[in-house]
Amino acid sequence: MSQNTKTEISKNQLKNILIVAIIGLVIYFGFMNPPKTQNEPSVIAEASFEDLRNEKQKQLDTIASDKKVLELKAQKVQKEKEIIDLDESLKAKGQEPTTNTLASVIATLAPTLEHKIKVDDRTELPSADLWVSRIEEHLTKHNSPLKGQSYGKVFVDLGLKYKIHPYVAVAIGYADTSLGKSAVKWNWGNVGAHDSKCLKKCPDIGLRTWNQGIEAVYKALNNKFLGKASLTCELSRGGWNYCSEGATINNGKFYASSVYNWHNNVTTSIADMEQAPRNNKFNYRI
Repeated sequence: MSQNTKTEISKNQLKNILIVAIIGLVIYFGFMNPPKTQNEPSVIAEASFEDLRNEKQKQLDTIASDKKVLELKAQKVQKEKEIIDLDESLKAKGQEPTTNTLASVIATLAPTLEHKIKVDDRTELPSADLWVSRIEEHLTKHNSPLKGQSYGKVFVDLGLKYKIHPYVAVAIGYADTSLGKSAVKWNWGNVGAHDSKCLKKCPDIGLRTWNQGIEAVYKALNNKFLGKASLTCELSRGGWNYCSEGATINNGKFYASSVYNWHNNVTTSIADMEQAPRNNKFNYRI
């Protein structure tokens, strides 16, 4: 065999070896890093889809909210027109126009018009009807003696009267008297430490109905000791762990002396009604 023939064979052998090596590498890396199929979306794609879905839901919620407000405004305008027409009719007959009728009509719409109130950086408050519904559900869920008796509306009406979110008054009852189950003499929120520890020896503080007991909570939150507070964390020593100003804003006064349980129970109750995560700094002024 000639020298040239040996050289040509060696080159062919080397070429074959290289081809086999390349094929081996391709197969190896193909198994180690298989391409993603359409049935295996990436985590990034899944996250992006979830974000888009959440954003779309927010847009739909906003549209529904704005539609409700427009409907309420339309009702108000219609009522105003009816009153104006009535007054014109009375004047034409030589009679006195109605007095404060417009104000009284608009007042009947006031609770639902609370729909768009803003509270700091929180989202818009729901309508009064939703407040009532959520409170009724909460009372029923925890088997309160007030369940099924329309006390949700009592809480909401008093909340609008005292400019305090009704959920906090309900939640205080949850923390202090298990929503009325351990209340003494209708004292819903244990105002004045008037609780089950003193049983029938508790001093009479003039409460004769649940309505009075509930209203006592609202009055306490607006009194000279607590009137400057606005966040749930400012109402108890336990809450001060979440907002240190609570210890000074009330000059050291508090609704509850508890260092943990009271604040935890109040915020848990509010979260249940809001159907949202617990907020240690829930702003209850409206």
